[in-house]
Amino acid sequence: MNDARRYRLNAAECLSAAQTCTPPYRGLALDMATSWLALAHQTEAEDELITIWNKADAAAFAAAIPRRAPNMSSMTLIYDGSPPPIGQPRRDPSPQV
Repeated sequence: MNDARRYRLNAAECLSAAQTCTPPYRGLALDMATSWLALAHQTEAEDELITIWNKADAAAFAAAIPRRAPNMSSMTLIYDGSPPPIGQPRRDPSPQV
């Protein structure tokens, strides 16, 4: 059971106790229920914030991973700007002396 749910159950128990308490203690039980409910809200907000931070950390980590540079030899173009036909050997564009 997560913390926020436990805190809500504690608040419900305090409300139940307030129904059977004498008036001097009823206010105390209601105040305790209010405190447990506030704690549940705070815990849920913290959990949501941690989830957001974890997603941001994962995105930052993914962005920081170096990408492999493309193999430039496979990107060499012939003088006319077109790649060699599939299955054909590459022609060396430099003149032979």
